[in-house]
Amino acid sequence: MIESGQYERATGGRLPDWFYDEPVHLPGDELYITAFWELSSERTYGQYLGPIPWGKIIFYGDRLKLDETMMIVFVRILRALDEAFLADQRDNLGRRTEQTKGT
Repeated sequence: MIESGQYERATGGRLPDWFYDEPVHLPGDELYITAFWELSSERTYGQYLGPIPWGKIIFYGDRLKLDETMMIVFVRILRALDEAFLADQRDNLGRRTEQTKGT
C-alpha cells in the first residue's frame, strides 16, 4: 500500500510521462476505448499476450447492434488499438529483459 505522500517523495511530485503524453480523446472515442479494455479480458495469456480474438470483437459489436458498415470500422479500430497495445507490451518486456541482463 502506498502511504500518503510516498509517490510525491519518490518522484519529486512529477507525474509519469504517459500522463503528459496521453492523446486528447474525441467525442465517441470512449466507445472504442471501453470496448478495447473490456475485450482485453478475452485475450489468451501464456508466455506472451495474445491478440483479442476476432470472434469476441464481432460478438461485442453485435451486442452494440452495430450495422455492417460500423462493424467494419469497429473491427479495424479495435485491431489497431490491440496491435499498438501488444507492440507496447513487447517493448516493455524487451526493456525489462535488458535491465535484468544488466544486473
